[in-house]
Amino acid sequence: MIDSIEKYRLFDLILLSVIAVVCEIVGEILHITLPGAGYYLSFSILIALIAMIRWGKWGAVVYIVAGIPMIFLHDSSVIENIILYPIANAFIAVSCIVFRFVDRDRIKDNIIRLFLFTVTAYLGVSIGKGVGIFILTGVFSKSAAYYFLTQLFNMTMVFLILIIIKHRNGLLVNMNTYLLQHGQKV
Repeated sequence: MIDSIEKYRLFDLILLSVIAVVCEIVGEILHITLPGAGYYLSFSILIALIAMIRWGKWGAVVYIVAGIPMIFLHDSSVIENIILYPIANAFIAVSCIVFRFVDRDRIKDNIIRLFLFTVTAYLGVSIGKGVGIFILTGVFSKSAAYYFLTQLFNMTMVFLILIIIKHRNGLLVNMNTYLLQHGQKV
């Protein structure tokens, strides 16, 4: 039985992490199957953004976990893949840092804030990829910019989906506040 916010958060983050992992694996399979498509489409970052609106910095764990399958799906060394996926994915937390003074319920209520929240997440991950590639090769700016540019289509799709789902009751909400308002014990 889920009798506390902490247990509910753990359950929710595990469930969202599983969904994000599936999204990342499907996205990678599509990327391999359609190599000339010119874009990458994966909704794992969407799931992570939902988790971050729900749980704040704890939601970043979802995207870190989503990077774990990439360690095994790519031909690079395990160390390289750990740096380029789970560790680089942790930089999604940049959105939480930038928006730390904004109530998470207010992020979805304003389309500009929602857009900036989405963009800062992608910029954070791009910086993480850039740092990872810099550690491995000594090149930063080109790799971070390249990653960000290859993600523009994905970022646009994620933002549009966030706009569509923002009115779903109980989905894009600060869960601490939501559960307290609905009588959940702390």
